[in-house]
Amino acid sequence: MHKNLTIRARLIAVLSMLSILLLAVGGAGLASLGNNHDALRTVYEERLISLGHLDNMMRIVLRNHLALYRAVNSAPAALPAAIEQIEQDRDAASRLWQQYSESFATEEEKEIAERFDAARKHFMLDALAPALVAGKAGDIETMRGLVNGPVEQLFPRIRLEMDKLIAYQLDRGRTQYALSEANYVRQRSLVVAFLAAGIVLAAVVGRWLVRSITVPLNRAVSIAQAVAMGDLTQQIETCAHDETGRLLAALKEMNASLAAMAGNVRRAALDITTASGQVACGSVHLAQRTESQANSLEETAASIEELASTVRQNAGNARQANLLAQSASHAATRGGAAVFQVLGKLEAIKESARELAEIIGAAPCAGLQAGLLELDASVTTAHAIMGEVVHAAHRVGDTINEITAASHEQSVGIDQVNAALILIDANTQQNAALAEQAAAVAASMQQQSAALSDAVGVFRLVTEAPLPSRQAISAASGLAAANTPHSHQISLA
Repeated sequence: MHKNLTIRARLIAVLSMLSILLLAVGGAGLASLGNNHDALRTVYEERLISLGHLDNMMRIVLRNHLALYRAVNSAPAALPAAIEQIEQDRDAASRLWQQYSESFATEEEKEIAERFDAARKHFMLDALAPALVAGKAGDIETMRGLVNGPVEQLFPRIRLEMDKLIAYQLDRGRTQYALSEANYVRQRSLVVAFLAAGIVLAAVVGRWLVRSITVPLNRAVSIAQAVAMGDLTQQIETCAHDETGRLLAALKEMNASLAAMAGNVRRAALDITTASGQVACGSVHLAQRTESQANSLEETAASIEELASTVRQNAGNARQANLLAQSASHAATRGGAAVFQVLGKLEAIKESARELAEIIGAAPCAGLQAGLLELDASVTTAHAIMGEVVHAAHRVGDTINEITAASHEQSVGIDQVNAALILIDANTQQNAALAEQAAAVAASMQQQSAALSDAVGVFRLVTEAPLPSRQAISAASGLAAANTPHSHQISLA
């Protein structure tokens, strides 16, 4: 039941019990003080004041008794003053007796006081008053006889009754003191009992309160220390609903959250390590392929250079052949024109021969006729051949022009290929640099994943997930770095 009480409620309950105990002790103390105060007031009002009145009255009575003896034995001239003083003292004693008579506390005191009052009145009426009358009348002898007679006889009874009253007052004071002492002892015992019970109760309740607070707090501290040391395997169970119970429940949730987070981080570290290894391996392969591509590109560049040189040489030869073809075409054209001129002249000779034959009116001889026929035939094959030669020369020129144009286009194309290879080389160099950078990043990622693994490794979980060692990660990083090729610089003409 107490586990469901909050610390605030427990503290309030303990403080309430201690307050009640304190009130009880304070009440007992106040009651004791009140009783002591009442006893002291009773002693003061009923005994001390009464004793003061009786003491003053007794002194006055004794002084008057002595004054009577002095008055009867002194000079007559001093007698009136002595009698006046005796009367004043008598009146003062009467006033004191009246005040004392108003403070009777018990019937016994009242009976003793009545006996004293009776003896006092008898003394005053039968002894003091006649003596004062005689003294006022100047009858010294009568006054002396009354003083030595009734005054001397009745005064001891007054003193005896006064002693009884004083003894009674002292006895009542002792009784009051005894009652006060007994009350003090009783109140002291009660206060001591309350204090002892309070101490026992405070010790029991305090021990319960301290244990109910410190035990779960110490458990919470040990759990927090274990978590701080990386131990997340703590089994935290609590059934209390107070502040410490809520603290343990919060620590349980925190431990579960940290365990889940550490597990996630551990798995993430494992995934990062695997991925970084794959990235490193891929970077190595990429760098190797980039190196192979750079080598192939270098060989291609060399072949392209040779092809460019050949094409340039062909282009030059084509230009020279074009020039020669143009020269041959021009020469064929000029030869054809000369042949055509010769043929024209031969035709003119032929016509002239016919005209001559006609002029002479004789048929040409067979030899001449045969010669003319052969000459005519030779001029007609030669005309045809020269026409074919001119036509062939023009076709050769056209073909060489096409070859020259094609060679120029090949040279331009090869230059474009060369420019493309330069761009490819730049890209290859960039790819090689990126591959090296990727390998470095992968190695750094592996190192960071190793550091992360070390950081997460301080946490002990209920289910441990295997993590690669830092040495294995470092070895893999070194292998990736060793297998990463350096970039090649390809020179293209």
